[in-house]
Amino acid sequence: MGTVLERGASVWFSNLPLFLGISLLCNLPLLLFFWWARGQAPEPITAVWTTLLAIFLQSIITTIVSGAVIRGVFEQLRGSRASFGDSIGVAVRAFWRMLGTSFEVGFIVMLFSLLLVVPGIMKMCSYFVAVPATVVEGTGMSESLARSKKLTEGYRWHVFAVLLVMWLVAFALGGVLGVAARGTPETVSLVLTNILPSAIAGSLTAVFYGVAYYQLRVAKEGIDIEQLAAVFD
Repeated sequence: MGTVLERGASVWFSNLPLFLGISLLCNLPLLLFFWWARGQAPEPITAVWTTLLAIFLQSIITTIVSGAVIRGVFEQLRGSRASFGDSIGVAVRAFWRMLGTSFEVGFIVMLFSLLLVVPGIMKMCSYFVAVPATVVEGTGMSESLARSKKLTEGYRWHVFAVLLVMWLVAFALGGVLGVAARGTPETVSLVLTNILPSAIAGSLTAVFYGVAYYQLRVAKEGIDIEQLAAVFD
């Protein structure tokens, strides 16, 4: 856990302009969505459809950010730097596989969360590295979930600890930016309370996914970073 958190933070800060730049760029369309949503009628059915649309849009954004950032993570781990174009290219090529995997993970976690929450958290830990597996190994939805389940076996308490830290960071970030947004114009408030937190949390989460996937493969398979990163060459 300590290795993932320490190395993840180091990788994120070392590539902050690239990772945060990609994430901010991908999250900017949310501004248009929020402006549009505020002009919609307040009827309950409209609110439901608006919420579902927001979830779908956020899923697409998260998918692109995850693929692009994971590409940068592996380049950093082998002592190099990924370019903006290379990172986005990886996200585009793996987009549909990542999106399918993300939706399947989300559906399973939601379904198991109905059973007093704990089973949902267990599934979340089990499928923690499903998206990196999709990006690096080119696997489909079911294969990525099975791969993640195998890699995290025996390490799920470690994964849970990483998830807990991520949740605490996101909570603290939201609180700080929420206070900073008080009394600001509407557009600035939207950026501080929605766009910026999503961009920071999204890029940082993707870094932890990538680093955890790498550390698990090293621990279980003894693979080195050159072998992993070679798939992007």
